[in-house]
Amino acid sequence: MHFKVVLPVLAALPSIFAQTTTPPTYKLRADLKPGQPGRPDKTAYDGLYLSSYHTGAGLNDAVFYSKDPADGIVGSLNGTFPWSMLMALNTATYAAWEPVRIDAGEGGISARGWGNGFFINDTGLQWSSSTSEETNSFAGWMVCDWHSEVQLFFRLKYYNPTTPASCADVYLCPEYQ
Repeated sequence: MHFKVVLPVLAALPSIFAQTTTPPTYKLRADLKPGQPGRPDKTAYDGLYLSSYHTGAGLNDAVFYSKDPADGIVGSLNGTFPWSMLMALNTATYAAWEPVRIDAGEGGISARGWGNGFFINDTGLQWSSSTSEETNSFAGWMVCDWHSEVQLFFRLKYYNPTTPASCADVYLCPEYQ
């Protein structure tokens, strides 16, 4: 009788272990949101892969410079990498958008930004600053020609400004490895 109980449990072990495997890794590609007015060269932002631009010891800006997937950095939602994507809140740069950073460390909340709250849905990588939609400040991704690089920013939903001419609204679409 014990054998009949143990056998189904043993048979289920491979599926239990399969469910606890490491989440897939991916590279993020910028996909231009449709219907954006402005300069026709905004299509140059389409299909670029996320990379980093060194700004100091362990500090980087999130940038895009290549349409070659080999140039993109690898990410995962499980926090196993030695760097983290950080949402830089309250930098006093602009009220309607803030920069995104890729710094050494495992995420969380630091003086450089928030590294928690990322998830992927049908339009790609998203971020939530809160567990409540009413207090969530995220309103999407924007890329801009900035300091000779195409830099990643996130929009704040409390503002609805026109996208600057040197910027474009994008989706960050994962390409799983």
